[in-house]
Amino acid sequence: QIGYALVPMIARGAMLGADQPVILHLLDIPPAAAALNGVKMELVDAACPLVK
Repeated sequence: QIGYALVPMIARGAMLGADQPVILHLLDIPPAAAALNGVKMELVDAACPLVK
């Protein structure tokens, strides 16, 4: 749950700064793949310009 809460903050630039692009590698165990895909879709929908 902590990682799920941190991803949007990182994507918005709260961790590395508003001018630092980020490349997120989302890794998890196979049983959690569906939930991780949901996180990916949320990031795509948010259209954060820093996420590459």
